[in-house]
Amino acid sequence: IGGETSENPELLTTFRYKLKLPRAEQLQLLVQSLGCQRWVYNQALAVQENRVENKEKRLPYKDLCSLLVEWKEKNEWMNVSPSQPLQQTLAHMIRGFQAWRQSPELFDKPTFKKKKKKQESLVFPSPNQIVWDGRGSVVLPKLGKLKYFRDKRVVDGTLRRVTISRDGDDFYISFLVKNDSSCVRPPADIAKACGIDLGVVNRVALDDGSVFDF
Repeated sequence: IGGETSENPELLTTFRYKLKLPRAEQLQLLVQSLGCQRWVYNQALAVQENRVENKEKRLPYKDLCSLLVEWKEKNEWMNVSPSQPLQQTLAHMIRGFQAWRQSPELFDKPTFKKKKKKQESLVFPSPNQIVWDGRGSVVLPKLGKLKYFRDKRVVDGTLRRVTISRDGDDFYISFLVKNDSSCVRPPADIAKACGIDLGVVNRVALDDGSVFDF
């Protein structure tokens, strides 16, 4: 649903950096996009709750995306926000209900998002719509070019997803990268493991009969 990856998590690495203070118009667009995403999530949740009250099934992701198109046609202000994060917030709600139904003792039922909460994120799951040089800047749909504080880590791999998150008054950007499989260390061959005995007569003796004196 909505760009969810099923790849081996051992081959995925997340690189997170603090965003440099964007230009005033970019900062405003970030805040507006988060607000638009919150509105879409709450609207979709209200639709689902209303259907349950009327003893109807909750809408699947595809039907919610159709509603999203209708909402954007009726509310021109929504067009300031990138489309991908809006679709992702619908997918996030669907997964939230799935997790809650399967394990209610572990997961809470999805609830309405509050405006005062300052821990939110925008997810961009389509790498083909992202321009990333890996050296301190990235270009995202609608948001344009954003710069971030680099560190000494070497980023090696294929970009899979970008997430912009807000924590209080600070913004961060995370890159989910698929590592080159050739750089992943293979698991140890348990069948070839051997025991080692440190003795007095022979310095080192292995359980396969090998003896080493050094």
